[in-house]
Amino acid sequence: MIKAIIFDIDGVLLDSQKANGAFFQNVLGDSGYKRPEKRQAYKVFNRTLMDGLRILSKEKSKSKLKKLWLKARSFPYPLNLARIPKGEISAIEKLSGSYKLGIATSRVRTGVVKLRAIGLPYDKFGVVVTFEDYKHPKPHPEPLLLTAKKLGVKPCNCIYVGDQHTDMQAAHAAGMRFILYSKKRLKGADMAVSTFPGLLASIKALSN
Repeated sequence: MIKAIIFDIDGVLLDSQKANGAFFQNVLGDSGYKRPEKRQAYKVFNRTLMDGLRILSKEKSKSKLKKLWLKARSFPYPLNLARIPKGEISAIEKLSGSYKLGIATSRVRTGVVKLRAIGLPYDKFGVVVTFEDYKHPKPHPEPLLLTAKKLGVKPCNCIYVGDQHTDMQAAHAAGMRFILYSKKRLKGADMAVSTFPGLLASIKALSN
């Protein structure tokens, strides 16, 4: 029986490719590094902050990379470029009446809280697990297992909704069902959808 739905943020609860891309461009440009091209910055939009900075900056020094990471954590995020997907608010409202809801993301907590300003229904989620809460990011199952534990639900009673192969790997390693939220298809996903109405239907199907 499905008792909880756990969500990724980037690419699912938030259409953030443009915003994340611009963020990485701005941070690196302001820090004296070569400003990455848009297509390069877009490729790391769903990475952890540290991974994205390391890939784009090509910085080899751990101390300099950490300094860059600390600066990026307090650097202004272009919220005006991020969007809440159509149908999300009503879908989360409906789901909250039947399931426990959680978030497992590689974003830092302060960054997640700021997303309230553009409409992220933050208060509908009983648990929000962020980068500070775990040691091993996805595809390791730790973030998902921690979220399930905090929700008080067994992993086998959870569905994780993500948009990347690493999300699926984490879900399967945690013993959860996985719904791919993407226009692309990924072999191994229990369901694949690209809209929130479609997500509602898929969750209902997996719950029966």
